[in-house]
Amino acid sequence: VSVHAGDSRVIQFSDEGKAKRTFDHSIAQLNVLRGLTAEEDMAAHPDQKKLFCHLGGEETPDAEYEHWDPAQGGRFVVCSDGFWEIFPPDEILLLFAASEPLEAIERRFARKLEHMEDHDNTTAILAEIPAPRRRKSWFGRVLRRAALASALCTAPAALAAQVAEGEGGGREGGAKQSSGQGEAPAPRQTESGRRQSPDGPVALDDVYIETDREIAPGGGVAQTAEDELRKNGKIGPDDDLAETGKSRKVAGKTIVRLRQRHKGVPVYAGEVTAVVENGRLIGIQGHAAAVSGVDPLPANDYPAVLALAGKRLGKSIEARDEGTAVVFASAPGRFHAAWAGVAAIDGVEERMVFDARTGEILLRFPVRIGLVPNAPR
Repeated sequence: VSVHAGDSRVIQFSDEGKAKRTFDHSIAQLNVLRGLTAEEDMAAHPDQKKLFCHLGGEETPDAEYEHWDPAQGGRFVVCSDGFWEIFPPDEILLLFAASEPLEAIERRFARKLEHMEDHDNTTAILAEIPAPRRRKSWFGRVLRRAALASALCTAPAALAAQVAEGEGGGREGGAKQSSGQGEAPAPRQTESGRRQSPDGPVALDDVYIETDREIAPGGGVAQTAEDELRKNGKIGPDDDLAETGKSRKVAGKTIVRLRQRHKGVPVYAGEVTAVVENGRLIGIQGHAAAVSGVDPLPANDYPAVLALAGKRLGKSIEARDEGTAVVFASAPGRFHAAWAGVAAIDGVEERMVFDARTGEILLRFPVRIGLVPNAPR
């Protein structure tokens, strides 16, 4: 069961696409119901900013309650309008297919922000619920529902990313006031005043290949896809692919997720999805790059790199995890041995990628994971 007020949404997905979503409390939604506006045009419609029900007003909102059946689709997104307005349903579904959804959303979000003058607060939680099994008792159902509620609140298996809107970004209806807690920094202003993302997108190539190759004996899907990518110049001679997670069956086809590595070190955001049918590779899509000119082994360990980065910023940077060694593409053909991890600057947690030699911050993306600070547990 979900409950909401305003133009945030809960969206349910099956393997094939969007299965169901909640009802928005906006004039644009009413126009859709009246047949005056197409649903795909809601995001850009001026009446989307006009709410007839929301939190924070003088009157108690008439909240929207919705019941959900996980058997109709086990993937759920709880998000603000700043997320669903710029991420269409088919793109959201691709985020679930990624082995590292946080990296995928960072990369896609950074690309979108480069072409936007401004944007609204963006918050999203992605949750995947296992297929329902035969339930032995009502007590077991209660336990499973409690576990789902805990997952949505504490987010160890969920994703939460928030980018604060810039100055003058108020919304009609008075429901968009900020609490001031845990907000992410606004995108940078260039000399021309154009708003940009905190850092540019990861410079990997988009991969979309249709093929018809028999799966190589012994090497499996990863080896066959690797050969196809190398033939098309999408990966280099020292790159390979490794399966991540379990494969999935969708509409008679097998979907296999593959992570790119350079000399055994993961390439940040380098991931493709291979599609197999009747023992043959029929398609590959995702992101990859032909890595060259970099020794992937970090020159410094993670704590040393954070110290170097702190000196460059003139601020203390506190680690929130152990960091992961990666190869990072900062521009086409330019690669770095790097560390990726979550760290805090002035108490605000961010996902960052650091040059392993100099401590330069190659990518920083405001991220909030888990509960709101100081919220009751």
